[in-house]
Amino acid sequence: DPQKRAICDMGLDFQLGSMSPILSTVLYPAAFGAAPPSEEQAQANEKKWKEDVWPAMEKIISMSGGPLIGGQSPCLADFAVMGLLPWTISKCPDSYVAKTEGAVKYVAALKAALPKWKEYASDAEGFFAVAPGSAPAPAAVNSGPTKVYGMSVSTSCLPVYALLKEGGVEFESVTTNLMAGENMTPEFIDMNPMHGVPVLDDGGYRIWECRSIMRYMSNKHKLETYYPSDPQKRAICDMGLDFQLGSMSPILSTVLYPAAFGAAPPSEEQAQANEKKWKEDVWPAMEKIISMSGGPLIGGQSPCLADFAVMGLLPWTISKCPDSYVAKTEGAVKYVAALKAALPKWKEYASDAEGFFAVAPGSAPAPAAVNSGPTKVYGMSVSTSCLPVYALLKEGGVEFESVTTNLMAGENMTPEFIDMNPMHGVPVLDDGGYRIWECRSIMRYMSNKHKLETYYPSDPQKRAI
Repeated sequence: DPQKRAICDMGLDFQLGSMSPILSTVLYPAAFGAAPPSEEQAQANEKKWKEDVWPAMEKIISMSGGPLIGGQSPCLADFAVMGLLPWTISKCPDSYVAKTEGAVKYVAALKAALPKWKEYASDAEGFFAVAPGSAPAPAAVNSGPTKVYGMSVSTSCLPVYALLKEGGVEFESVTTNLMAGENMTPEFIDMNPMHGVPVLDDGGYRIWECRSIMRYMSNKHKLETYYPSDPQKRAICDMGLDFQLGSMSPILSTVLYPAAFGAAPPSEEQAQANEKKWKEDVWPAMEKIISMSGGPLIGGQSPCLADFAVMGLLPWTISKCPDSYVAKTEGAVKYVAALKAALPKWKEYASDAEGFFAVAPGSAPAPAAVNSGPTKVYGMSVSTSCLPVYALLKEGGVEFESVTTNLMAGENMTPEFIDMNPMHGVPVLDDGGYRIWECRSIMRYMSNKHKLETYYPSDPQKRAI
């Protein structure tokens, strides 16, 4: 169901981009000895959690009727949240997260909805420890025009404009001037508690998060070219979307935003670390993903949603920062040229951005994957990224072989493992020779392949949330 699936997708993206970065700063120092945030950063995180993140989570839950994002039963977004929230509450009982009553109730409702919890979470319970509760909600209707609230030079809005224009979907673009604070009015915050753009109002049905909007509109309008229904092709696209959000965007924004928007630049030490990560991990991983579809784009010969997402930052980083290590990455310049050539309506939505930033040229190659043999998941039983995958497959009754990959022993740094995942993280799925990484992409792929409708509804609005 397109609406149910859309709610789920928005929850997945929200968990990755807004919830996880805060929860990890609370849990990881206590559980894994990571460096804690500065006192100033910790206070800022607490404020953001209380004023933005948890209220937004409650808004998402309300869209399905609660007590979970999936409603009465969990969807993929709930599995993703399960990777960090329960353990943050149990391991850090004095934290502001554990003192968030709604979060504790949500975790109790989630645990109660997962009958096979003990089969995959017992190690984590021992390593962390856990907590109790439940939650509420309304829903949405459809009448009136489709509106997109945003700005023509916003790196988050451009992918949505591009998809809708290229896909021939009619919509009204409503300019929302962030500099003038138009996103901070009560009316706007009612649409998006995170007060960012883009926001989609599809005849009264409202969602935010760029990638969730793209998935929802693709599902609703059957934009098969950009978001293929074939499970393997869609999985590559989903992996590209998650990779762009989690690995590529954090680096590109540190290069582009200081030059274009006057943001504070990273320290020299951080800038050097970012450059090293871009050259050794991120761009090689991008090339690996491109190669999986045959190139020159993530979608192959024509763009998929992941290419639209990349279009939000990469072209402008190259053009606005011509002396940066990003602009000097030959493969990136070629990719942008191939992407631009594949988007015939580029001028209709990118001309303002071209003026505000400025642009660049090229092309790129590749093979693909086959299916035979058992389904394997490489990971660790106490990994907060692997637990959602284990939970989904166990709860969904999908047979798989769990292959323990000891990160502390460096088993993820072997040439064989890096060939499977250039980002050398877990989980990695090997589905009979078809290999993908990124927790959420694996869950989407396995849900699509095995038709796990309960956890990943096909209704576009529910899936977008």
